[in-house]
Amino acid sequence: MKTLDEFLILYFDTVMKNGEASDSGDAKLSNKLYKKSNQLLQKIKYNYGLDTLIPYLNHQNEYVKMAVAVNVFPIAQDEAKEAVENVYKTSTNKLLSLQAKFILKEMDDSNSRFYK
Repeated sequence: MKTLDEFLILYFDTVMKNGEASDSGDAKLSNKLYKKSNQLLQKIKYNYGLDTLIPYLNHQNEYVKMAVAVNVFPIAQDEAKEAVENVYKTSTNKLLSLQAKFILKEMDDSNSRFYK
């Protein structure tokens, strides 16, 4: 079995590539990478716990920061929301900033998928 560090490297790399594919409009590659990142996330969650991702809410890469925030929101709401707000306010990537804006709305809505 891979170590946590090995899983994290693979997960972060896949998330970054997914973000780049999405930004470039390559939906087929983006969907493939999204599925792979979810599989890696499930392995991290099952084998090491979701809380192992919390320190990466401050990751230098915005795609990683957003992915981690969305996934740890159920266990670290304030920290996750702060990470998304940071991306929303500081990102030069207009698409990612818009995505962050919508995620913040979902995080504020108690009926959203984040609370289920």
